[in-house]
Amino acid sequence: MLRYVPVLALSLCLPTNVSAQQLATVQGTVVDQSQGVLPGATVTATEISTGRQSIVVTDARGRYRVENLNPGVYRLRIDLTGFATAEVAQLELLVGTNATVPTTTMRVATLQETVTVTSESPLVDLTASQVAGNIDRRQMEELPLQGRNWQELSLLIKGITANNITVRPGVDRDDQFQLNLDGQQITQRVAGSGFGQPKISREAIAEFQIVTNLFDITQGRSTGLQVQAISRSGTNTLRGSTYGFFRSDRFNQADPVAGIVLPFSNQQVGGTLGGPIVRNKAHFFGAYEYEREPSTAFLQPTRLPNQQFAFETKSTNKNFLGRVDYQLSRGNTLTLRGQRWDFDNPFTISSGTDHPSRAEQLRQYATNIFGSWARVVSDNLVMELRGGYNGFSWKNDAIPGMSSCGCPKDTPEYAFPGLTLGGQRNYPNYTWQDTYSGRLDVNGHRDRHHLRFGAEFLRVRDTKDWSLNRRGTYVFASRPSTAELERRFPADAWNDPSRWDISGLEPFLQRFDINFHPDYIVDVPRPTLALWVGDTWRTTDNLSINFGVRWDADWGATNPPNVIDTVIPIDNGRESGDFGYKTGIRDLKSVAPRAGFAYNVGGRNDLAIRGGSGLYYNTPVSNVTYSHQFYNRAVAASFLPDGRAGFMESPTRGLTGDDFFSGRVPLPRQAGRIISPDFKMPYTWQSSLGFQKQLGPAMAVDADLVHWKWNKDTRTRDVNLFFDPATGYNKDPRVVGRPNRSYDQINWFESTGTQDYLALSTGFTRRLHNRFQGGATYTLLFYKHEDGTIGFVNGTANNQFDPLAGEWARAADFQRNTVRLHGTFELPFDFTASVIYLYGSGNYYQTSIATAPFGKPGTNRLNIGAPIVIPADVRDRFDGPSVIGTGEVVPPNALKGFPLHKVDLRVSKRFRVAGVRLTLLGEIFNLSNRNNFGNYVGQVDSPRFGQVAASSGNAYVPRSGQLGVRFEF
Repeated sequence: MLRYVPVLALSLCLPTNVSAQQLATVQGTVVDQSQGVLPGATVTATEISTGRQSIVVTDARGRYRVENLNPGVYRLRIDLTGFATAEVAQLELLVGTNATVPTTTMRVATLQETVTVTSESPLVDLTASQVAGNIDRRQMEELPLQGRNWQELSLLIKGITANNITVRPGVDRDDQFQLNLDGQQITQRVAGSGFGQPKISREAIAEFQIVTNLFDITQGRSTGLQVQAISRSGTNTLRGSTYGFFRSDRFNQADPVAGIVLPFSNQQVGGTLGGPIVRNKAHFFGAYEYEREPSTAFLQPTRLPNQQFAFETKSTNKNFLGRVDYQLSRGNTLTLRGQRWDFDNPFTISSGTDHPSRAEQLRQYATNIFGSWARVVSDNLVMELRGGYNGFSWKNDAIPGMSSCGCPKDTPEYAFPGLTLGGQRNYPNYTWQDTYSGRLDVNGHRDRHHLRFGAEFLRVRDTKDWSLNRRGTYVFASRPSTAELERRFPADAWNDPSRWDISGLEPFLQRFDINFHPDYIVDVPRPTLALWVGDTWRTTDNLSINFGVRWDADWGATNPPNVIDTVIPIDNGRESGDFGYKTGIRDLKSVAPRAGFAYNVGGRNDLAIRGGSGLYYNTPVSNVTYSHQFYNRAVAASFLPDGRAGFMESPTRGLTGDDFFSGRVPLPRQAGRIISPDFKMPYTWQSSLGFQKQLGPAMAVDADLVHWKWNKDTRTRDVNLFFDPATGYNKDPRVVGRPNRSYDQINWFESTGTQDYLALSTGFTRRLHNRFQGGATYTLLFYKHEDGTIGFVNGTANNQFDPLAGEWARAADFQRNTVRLHGTFELPFDFTASVIYLYGSGNYYQTSIATAPFGKPGTNRLNIGAPIVIPADVRDRFDGPSVIGTGEVVPPNALKGFPLHKVDLRVSKRFRVAGVRLTLLGEIFNLSNRNNFGNYVGQVDSPRFGQVAASSGNAYVPRSGQLGVRFEF
């Protein structure tokens, strides 16, 4: 930890990439008994648990606005000479909310007195146009949560239609979210979320908000949503806890796919401690958690139907968070926080249809250090200055026997259509993302305007020790029969490649790819800047208009260093030009105007109509960036079968990287990953229109019609193929070669993709009242389309010459109806019961044919073989013809999954013994033991097409249980 001390010191003088969105605001108006406005009244907001205060004075219109308040429970005190003090005894502010207190009427004082005003926290935001949902502290503590991953509670936010959540907050793409802790962006963006995202203990998170549409100009780098999580902090009372949560296969029912109870256990133990350093001024909080989870992965490789596997996979997590808050004076607050996460699993693979030789050794680490200084400059001006470091790294490798040092002598990858064996081609993979960040936020209000402007700078650096395809990959255009595959790769030799029979596979082979590189190092700086200015203008007492503009610039997103310009001429019959590596590729035009409104209908503060529209930019993940650099420096060799014996055993014929780099032998045909010089930053155009309505003191409903159009999404295609006008597809490169014969496959990254979305998201909220709290959401998804996705190993389109229109279809994560219910009941005798119900009408799943038509590897949907008859028991779930004829194309994402129903229950009992509170609890997940599935065989030419396959998500497990115990003082 000593190496982070300079960073912590630096955080006191640097701003960070944070946003005021993680804080709360309270506003209102003060009048006398004749309803005349009262300027000059002093409004003091005191956070009850810490004693920290914020003070403002009402303006000439009697209005006040207290900004930059940490979420919590507050007491408002309003003082004015000659009037009795008015006090709002309790006002709960959630993360990211704007609370408008009903007009406060002050009485003329005849003696020293305080008038307590009865006021519940408002449930309607009268000034913001964003679409958002909150998970408050009670829900964080009381709702059942399998595995205690707090992000799974994102399922309760309206507009979230995912059925299962792991590291992404309910979205399908990494571009669609940013994860913020106390305002600090901590998202891992060096590669996809499959390489992990920072994990933080549930015990360290106080509450969070998800903005699903129209987040404001202070936030960026997401085409979808923003997660604003708040860490717990200390109070004026010294409090501590120690706890343990335990799951075991003894509580589980049989897995619905394996048919047996799979071995499983999970133990989470930890503790927290927080309290005052100086009462009402300085407080501390710390949390540590250790988690151990031995579980079982169940595998059924689609093209090895007689082989089934079950393996133990054991994860361990270590999580620490520490925080100190210090109110230097009434107008100056200092916060310091550090967080660390370590993850290790020596053998991990998700249940499903992969071969077990694809298992991995994973080690992941996250370190986040954060410091902030908030200063109230005047009643009308607030400034935030913050600094931080966000680090994420991993050391991943294939399992022993598949890869040990990343050398060519290790086991290569065997990629048949529909079946891949051998360790991951991109391992060993050691990666570091280091982000030093700075930010300044200035908020001011004058008359009817609330002005915001600011800037942030991120010094991002992505580095890798990356043995990408260092062992080589055999790319097959076809495969032997199922029986022959089972003979060559027997089940009992899954981890012993010396027993795999690869001899004589040359007739099925298209090529052997292997990367030779000078050092296998990637070094990509990503300096990033953002500027914004905006205004919330109260044009009348009831109408607020939000407008502003934001500019984001990432100088390194598509312009990595150490790249040499090359010329690769290609004329494929449809397009011609130079498709070589280029430098200076930058798009610095990410200017995002945004506007919205909120109208307080009737001025009663209980009904608001809201809406807006705006642009939201992001950048591609660094995988695109460093692929351009890596392949430019590498000899990415492709060896074609030479017709001589022993090619499978020695495809390079003894040649090494030194032979090519020294010039002793001519360069072989090469592969490439190249960014188009015309590449632009992806963005969405988001729009919404909706309302919020408060129903009495404790309930509210809201509904929003949400639309977005995603433009400039990243797509990949192989440009080095000849076009065949007779078929409309490519000509077989094994027969006619390639347009540029010095190269083999060239994956061309271009920003041509599109998606769209239209949904009605509705919600009902009941705050804790009469010992019951609950909520419900319903999302009706009218449509969600996409025209493909990004690919790195191969182009993802079925037809490389029709990569967009030919892929335009319903998105795989489309789900027409999504319903979520939850409730918490405070029962007699210190019992508490909570329940969650989840319903999804069914996602759609990718459909393909496990062949390589015209020699094109990757995902294919063209049937060039005999007609394929869709099984009768699948036809009602297949959105396509009952027979896929010869020459016909399987529609994309055409297999519908079964609906999901899941009920989770939690019951707890509290005891008090000698000043210590003991809580015992039990949780049951999937109470009805319904068979829910999250994976299906999507290859239409498989006898198992449409059948369920194993999946590892919490949404798809059989009935299981968890016991917990907690001691608190």
